[in-house]
Amino acid sequence: MRIWFDTEFIEDGKTIDLISIGMVREDGKTLYLENLSAEIGRASQWVKDNVIVHLDYVTHGVVREEIGPKVQAFAGEKPEFWAYYADYDWVVLCQLYGTMMDLPKDWPMYCRDVKQLCDSLGNPPLTKQEDGSEHNALADALWTKKAWEYLQSDPRAPVADQQYCTHFRAGRCTPAPPQSVRDAVIEECAKVAESFRRQMLPGDDRILIRKIEDAIRALTGEPK
Repeated sequence: MRIWFDTEFIEDGKTIDLISIGMVREDGKTLYLENLSAEIGRASQWVKDNVIVHLDYVTHGVVREEIGPKVQAFAGEKPEFWAYYADYDWVVLCQLYGTMMDLPKDWPMYCRDVKQLCDSLGNPPLTKQEDGSEHNALADALWTKKAWEYLQSDPRAPVADQQYCTHFRAGRCTPAPPQSVRDAVIEECAKVAESFRRQMLPGDDRILIRKIEDAIRALTGEPK
């Protein structure tokens, strides 16, 4: 499951104290939590003016010990995390569970960064949040998802779902297709490759690639 997230925090160059976390999954479901255990008195004036003003502890507040289990339940098994300028966000998320070795089973030990994806595509301008919700963790997570989706429209962007085809860039997949379609694509690719491989001659690799691309398009409805 692909998940875009954002956090707000207090940091002093030595520690990072989580204030809030917002997440959105590829199925559209969201999670937003505010940390009742955060030492708000340590916040800088900028954080007070731009982050604290968005908080609603009555509706969203939970103690820090409850945030990790709630995030884990929301993320499920084998999540793929994305954030924007992700370094501090990833550290403060991981620290909900202790050390890096304490992360939930089947979680990655890294986070993918939408900013790095943007840079790899020539740093195209991204839309701005015009509704005054910037620095609300959930609003920022939703914006990060939109930014990722926009960047995926660039033909130079990596294939969004590597299960579409392991070795060949064949077709787009934004949003990612259902698992049943992905399984059918993988199975059909294997059949096409095995059938053609029996009669391949040297230099026929490109023909094989085209045949696999045609099989993928037939299954997914991609235009030729």
